Amino acid sequence: VSLATLPAMNVLLVDGAGTMEEIGAALAEHYTLLFQTAEEQGLEVVGVPFVNYLDYDEATGFSNYRTGIEVSSMGSDAGNVKAEAYPETEAVQTVHTGPYEKSLAAYEVLDAYIQDQGLEVAGNAIEYYQVSAASEPNPDLWLTLIAFPLK
Repeated sequence: VSLATLPAMNVLLVDGAGTMEEIGAALAEHYTLLFQTAEEQGLEVVGVPFVNYLDYDEATGFSNYRTGIEVSSMGSDAGNVKAEAYPETEAVQTVHTGPYEKSLAAYEVLDAYIQDQGLEVAGNAIEYYQVSAASEPNPDLWLTLIAFPLK
């Protein structure tokens, strides 16, 4: 676990909602749309794909989220794709290695650190997929940076 500054970035986003299983199924479609939109707008993809979770209901496992990619410059809204600028922000983060289904332990470690350090989060988690199914077939080698923006 570490404190870090997440850099400002221009992003393309697609909003979604569902349970973790439904989100997993929707991501491929979302990323296809995002990469196509970036190409159509002449934007270079410069960062790893991410999901910004807007909320999470522990009882139902339901979440509203934004699937995103970082691009080289500000894009334009196009259909279901939204262009935004994410500001630089301080965050607490950790890296989870392995399948997404086993990331709960990383979230528990982050939560304990946040509580122990008396930190205040300014939003829900952002997962950056540094090594994912798109580039590595072995889920034991997947790397997910999990970050919580801080107030």
